[in-house]
Amino acid sequence: MVGSAVIEVGDRIERCVTTTRPQPGGIERDLQVMRTIARERDARLAVGGLVVQPGVTRVGDVLVEQGA
Repeated sequence: MVGSAVIEVGDRIERCVTTTRPQPGGIERDLQVMRTIARERDARLAVGGLVVQPGVTRVGDVLVEQGA
C-alpha cells in the first residue's frame, strides 16, 4: 500500500534501451551507465507493478507491506 492505493509488486525488469541512447537536453551517450546497471543490479533497473486498488499517493508516503 502506498497512500491509499494498493499496488501488487511483480518481478524485477531488465533495463530499457534508453540507458544506451543520448537524451534530450545535451546528455550524451554513456555506455558506462549500462555497465554499472549490469554489474551492480544484474541488468535490472525496475520492478513491475499492478494497481489493485486505485488511491491517492503523495510525495513522502511510506510503502506499507500488507499483512505486516
